[in-house]
Amino acid sequence: KVADKLLNQIGRRIMTDKLIACVILLLLLGMLGILVVKSLGLDKGATDVAGAGGQYYAIDCSLDITKTYRQCQELAEQNKGQGGG
Repeated sequence: KVADKLLNQIGRRIMTDKLIACVILLLLLGMLGILVVKSLGLDKGATDVAGAGGQYYAIDCSLDITKTYRQCQELAEQNKGQGGG
């Protein structure tokens, strides 16, 4: 019985370690994906929005939730004006 309890405890610790390793791996893959997208320039076409500290953030104005941003609304007005309409 004592050996079974000890084995179960060791098994739980190993599973916790594996879970932590998986989370770290996912974070690293996410950061790598962002670097690849930025370096290849695949994030072009997005509107630059000034954020905190004077930094600029790219947002996609084609999404429903971002269409309420002032910058996206201004861009839509500009496009509407250029379209003759």
